[in-house]
This record gives sequence, structure tokens and C-alpha cells, in this order.
Amino acid sequence: MQAFNRVSLRDPTGYGQQPLLFIPNQGQADDKFAYVAQKFGLYVGVSSQAVSMVFCKPNTNGIALHLVWTFVGASTEAELQGLDQAEGLFHYLLSDDPSSRFTNLPPFRKVVCKSLWHGIDVIIQDQDQALKYDWVVHPGGKPEKIRLTCEGCEDIRLDEEGNLHYHTKLGIVTDSKPVAYQADGSRLVDIACRYSLSERSDGSMTVGFELPEGYDDSLALVIDPILSYGVFLGGKDKQA
Repeated sequence: MQAFNRVSLRDPTGYGQQPLLFIPNQGQADDKFAYVAQKFGLYVGVSSQAVSMVFCKPNTNGIALHLVWTFVGASTEAELQGLDQAEGLFHYLLSDDPSSRFTNLPPFRKVVCKSLWHGIDVIIQDQDQALKYDWVVHPGGKPEKIRLTCEGCEDIRLDEEGNLHYHTKLGIVTDSKPVAYQADGSRLVDIACRYSLSERSDGSMTVGFELPEGYDDSLALVIDPILSYGVFLGGKDKQA
């Protein structure tokens, strides 16, 4: 079974500007994904081990780019759950066979992966043609455990402003400089945070986070990077 269903690469209605909605996978997509989402030119699959993104950039004769962000050392028992249910229901009629019909599936604006590593969750959502990750490190969790690799890119570089750039055959995907904070009573405390890059034994690069000034490990910590993909969909390359 294909990982995703095909959609037309023409977009006369501006569908590509609509936010991604995450649909529970009941058999309509590759069973390695717990939630899937798609819109014009973009397909996303989320599992407890990785986030997979397929881009079909306009005016490239159907050339696709497949990027997979793998959570290094993440628990295989992480729980995935949809949050902030949107209106309507989704129906997938893949063939005339009744067993290939998946109906009344609720869409969600967010997906949370709980306990990817001990004490660490991630909340994934779409925001202005960017995929927003909220890494939530609960008391007892270790932010240095958060490590990701990216399969499908040619190079990973940090710029002087602290943004992370994934160089690919179709262009550059950018992770904006991470913002980190903690809630201390009624106030938010900014925490200094930056990306770290390290090379693995196979030559691939691992992305993580550094907190050079430390943080209060008795409080929850939120690390909030944003992966901007708008350039691949022919829209504005926005970052919040």
C-alpha cells in the first residue's frame, strides 16, 4: 500500500494555503503512520519514530522530495493522540472493495507524541505554511535526549542567526532559531536555547538542542522551533 494517496498537483482553489489537518490512520495509508495529513504539494506522516514529509514542488514536472526526521533513540511505545478536533469528517474510498473504504475519520489540528523519550512530549501542528514543533520537557526529562536525523537532505547548516537549513535537491527547508521558555507561576521566563549539530559514526548529522545558561529542571520546559516549508508550495516562506 502506498504511504499516501495521490492528489492533483494543480491548485486552482488555493487549497495549498489551507492548514494541515491530521487524520488518524485506520488503513488508508502506510501502517507505519499513526496520523497522516496532506494538502496541495505536501504529504505528512507521523509515527512514534519519525515525521515523514513528501513535497511536490510546482513547476518541477512532478519531481518529489521525501524528507524523514527520525527521533533517535525514541521509545517505540510512545503514545500518539490528536488534539483540537476540527469540523467535519474525512472519508477515503480507495477502491470498490468495501474493505478499502475508511469513513467518518475525525481531523485534528495538532498531534501530540507522548513520552518519545522519558519525560518528553512533542506537539506538532501547522502554522502559516510551517510545521510547528513544541518540545515539552517535563520535570525529570532531559532535553539533551532530543536528537533527530534528517534523511533525504544533502547538507545541514547553521547560519549566524541560529537558524538551521536543510539543503535539498529542490531547495532549502529552514528550521527557525528555537525559542525556549518556562512558565513560573503567571509569568513566562525566556530560556537561552540553540541548535547543536553532531556527526554520527556513519557520517550523518544529528540535530539537538543546547541550553547554554541552563534552566529550572523543577518546571516544564518548552522548546519551540518552526520548520518553514512554504517555499516548496509556491507561497510565502513565513516564520513565526
